[in-house]
Amino acid sequence: MKKLLYTYFVIVFTSCSFLDIDSPNVLTEDDLFEDENITTAYFSRLYQELLIEDFNFVQGKFNTFPGSGSNYIGSWVNEELPSGTYTGIGGGSFEKCYEVAYKAIANCNQLIEDLEKSRFKFTAQQYNQYLAEAYFLRSYNYFELAKMFGGVPLVLKLKPYEIGDELSKFHKARNSEEEVFDQIRQDLDFAIQYLPETSQYGRSNRYVAAALKSRAMLYAACIAKYGTPNRLVTPDYPNGLLGIPADRAKELFKYVIDANELIIQSGNYYLFEQLRDKEENFQTLFLQTQNNREVLFARGFDPAVRNSHSHDAIVMPRSIGFTYGNKKSPSTNIMEKFEYVDGRSGEMVWKNGKEYVVFDDLQTLFKDKDPRFFASFITPFSEFRDLKITMCNGVHLDGAFKTAPIGYNYYYDLEKQEFVSYVTDYPATGNSGQTQGSVGNGFCKKYTDIDNPIQSIGALWSSKTHWIDIRYAEILLNHAEAHFEMGNYESAHINLNMIRERAGIVPLEFGDVTLEKIRNERIVEFVYENKSFWDYRRWRTMTTEFNNESASRYRIYYSIDLGGYIIRDDQNNGAKKQYDERFYYNRIPLEEMAKDPLLIQNPGY
Repeated sequence: MKKLLYTYFVIVFTSCSFLDIDSPNVLTEDDLFEDENITTAYFSRLYQELLIEDFNFVQGKFNTFPGSGSNYIGSWVNEELPSGTYTGIGGGSFEKCYEVAYKAIANCNQLIEDLEKSRFKFTAQQYNQYLAEAYFLRSYNYFELAKMFGGVPLVLKLKPYEIGDELSKFHKARNSEEEVFDQIRQDLDFAIQYLPETSQYGRSNRYVAAALKSRAMLYAACIAKYGTPNRLVTPDYPNGLLGIPADRAKELFKYVIDANELIIQSGNYYLFEQLRDKEENFQTLFLQTQNNREVLFARGFDPAVRNSHSHDAIVMPRSIGFTYGNKKSPSTNIMEKFEYVDGRSGEMVWKNGKEYVVFDDLQTLFKDKDPRFFASFITPFSEFRDLKITMCNGVHLDGAFKTAPIGYNYYYDLEKQEFVSYVTDYPATGNSGQTQGSVGNGFCKKYTDIDNPIQSIGALWSSKTHWIDIRYAEILLNHAEAHFEMGNYESAHINLNMIRERAGIVPLEFGDVTLEKIRNERIVEFVYENKSFWDYRRWRTMTTEFNNESASRYRIYYSIDLGGYIIRDDQNNGAKKQYDERFYYNRIPLEEMAKDPLLIQNPGY
């Protein structure tokens, strides 16, 4: 009897993707490797299932609408507003990912077993290449599980069901976190050896596999160095299900360095530096899909085939025609992590002692900031899409702050002592706030589509910007961090400054390179790229960085008393975060615990 593999639907990615193909509705074992297009269609399904944390990764779930915007994972580490709080449990904290990941892994294992059965149909090179790609996909999904839950069951083969089978046949105890990361490395080593040098857009090659190895081994190395080993001790795992022995940290950092060197020495990838203007160059990096050698691995989108996202409609100012808008505003915390071009601390000054600084235009506040700051954020009173984006929360009069109503283009009538909708000399809201959902600091600019008309991207599920999952900047910053951790300070210095020089800020002197500087560079380089939460998690600094604090914002008021704009600080935007050690791992979903009595819950849950 022929086994049904998929009722298949067509998925199309942009930018000349290998996924832009036709395929039959149903695939069987006999069909799968008879035609290269059908094989490619099968792989395309696995790539679509791949757990990439793209625009639609929200509330710890994949393919999810962002709603209020408070549960992007960046909001859990004060990267953006409105601020959310990570709890480690519930449907909004990765629990749904467990089942999704194992379904994707099962499909990878299905492909691996079908390849073995059909090995006679291929040359040795073809067979190893297909197998390597399946291993890459499986390792990617296992890495997502390891980040979320630590040690998880390693299921490397399918268990076919037959009538009469006991359910216990399918029970599987957790492997240790160390074993999971070792399996990820083994799969990726095979992929690096047998995948081709180059690949079509959106598909892996040996350097993409090396980049994933760099990312995964850096995570594992930090768990070994900064994590707490010997947790969840069991008879089978006297050294613990969670954590990685500290004496393996150097070995793991070395894996990172070796993987990076393979990519760097290839010369196939390099930083995007096509435009002289540093701000424009960094902004364009995320929009250019052709001739962009910084991109190692990306996911494309095309609304024409129901494969889209809503980034533009979610984050851009409503004042320029977007229907949802004003989400993912940068917090003051993240804005101040961006240095000034001369290397000064990024702290912004709006008070001299008890006296307010008066601004004619808030762009003065941001003058000489890192160009990535302006490429990542739409700041108050900046130009965007041929409109000056003005924002204000109300007026300051007789020493008191008066907050304007929710809405656009309100002014203050001094004679009537009230907010009005007609023009006076005293602006109260500007054209972009005090709007529903606006939180005052500005708007997300990174990844926003500046070329297509608003009418084509302003509605939900109409954006087409691709998502860059792995880029060369990550390789250089992984390299800098791993070298510093290994005591190779000169190499760390060189790689860190490559990023800073591309950005347009002063390079650091050798003696000024610290682990804190390297980490801060990651935070600003990757803002809005779903990386910071995981960085804080692997550094084990969530409990020290964010406890008893909430994301901060500033509130802009037009001071009638002082004749200009002033800023009122607000340190209490949202609930204060309370993170403890258990939050470095997620709760194993309760429904999975109920299904499999061999599973052991993570500590604290």
